[in-house]
Amino acid sequence: MRGQELSLLKWSGLLLVLTALLLTGCSRSGEAGKADEAMLRMEHVEPFYRSIPQILDAAGGVARKDFGAGVDADLALLRPVMEAAFKVEPMLARARQDLKAVEIGNADLSAFLLATDAFMQAQAAIEAENKTSPDKVRQAAAEAYAQRADKNRIENLARNMAITDIQVEGALLGRRLQEAAAFRHVEEPAAWQRLDDQGLENDATKFVQRTRAEGDRAYSPFRDDLLRGVAQEMLMIVLLRLPEPSLKALEDFYSSDVGKAKRKALVAAVAAQSDADTKEMMIEYLRQLR
Repeated sequence: MRGQELSLLKWSGLLLVLTALLLTGCSRSGEAGKADEAMLRMEHVEPFYRSIPQILDAAGGVARKDFGAGVDADLALLRPVMEAAFKVEPMLARARQDLKAVEIGNADLSAFLLATDAFMQAQAAIEAENKTSPDKVRQAAAEAYAQRADKNRIENLARNMAITDIQVEGALLGRRLQEAAAFRHVEEPAAWQRLDDQGLENDATKFVQRTRAEGDRAYSPFRDDLLRGVAQEMLMIVLLRLPEPSLKALEDFYSSDVGKAKRKALVAAVAAQSDADTKEMMIEYLRQLR
């Protein structure tokens, strides 16, 4: 009987240990999921994808300036296929999947979660103030920046966040849409009219690969350094309002191995989805131009 009691005690202890480990694993998993969602919000992934119609407006304006009102008919074809291709839900699904694939190990993300809340609150306050007094917002940021002894720290954190590279994806998309809007004015119609469906897919694939490899183009105002700079400036305005604990938590996260891996995964997810959506858009657009 005594042996049975000891055996039961031993198994009870083991069950308690296993339960604790399981609960810890669930807690870690839940914390990682919350951190991923917080990162998606803070890095403006959804707003970026929702802004793509405005990028087309700007690209269409550039094409119209270069080639005249004749591009309006092409823009009328391009807009619906662009809207059909670039959907927020698949973008977010890919980003969540790729962020989830990054192991957090023993990283404690609780401070990061609190910092993202502070970041979003500061950003909301700035957006509200911008509606009535944008000059005051910029002036206050300039004064706060001038008074800081750790300017490099703020600048480095802004550069280390993913939104700067995500906005560069916006510049690339602007160049792609600008070129697509002017396609019929710079290419011979035979270049796409003779293509079957497989040929259209091949051409769309080459378009995506070429435009990503080219980088900035002299003819386009959609420049990587310009959009990266704008994103960095807007980030700094928010970061300057954060209390020291929140700033330190964001700094620690983005300089950590986990933070660097999450950032890399998020930027890669946005780039991959944008490439896939651009290809889908171009296939249908070229089909409509035939």
